[in-house]
Amino acid sequence: MNNLPEHIKRTLQSIDRIERAEASPFLFGKIMDKLKHELPEPIYYGTKMVVRFALTVLVIGALNAASVHIAKKQVPPALDENTLIQKAAQEYFGLEDHFNYNY
Repeated sequence: MNNLPEHIKRTLQSIDRIERAEASPFLFGKIMDKLKHELPEPIYYGTKMVVRFALTVLVIGALNAASVHIAKKQVPPALDENTLIQKAAQEYFGLEDHFNYNY
């Protein structure tokens, strides 16, 4: 810990000596040349592939619409509060009367 002030002083001095890095004048040209040669050729899909994809999307959309239509038909009717309470009581206590108090 005795060297801490000296260490801080050397660190601050090294910051003062930082200079901007010099690049080669040909660097930009080299980078552009590599980028041009490394680009893959564009992929072109044939008409048959595009038609298959479009038909697949249409079939999936039709199936989705049909499932939504069927699901809307299967929604149970709304129940009033008394019916809901009775159903909850039947589920909680069971359908049979287990308590017989008539002796």
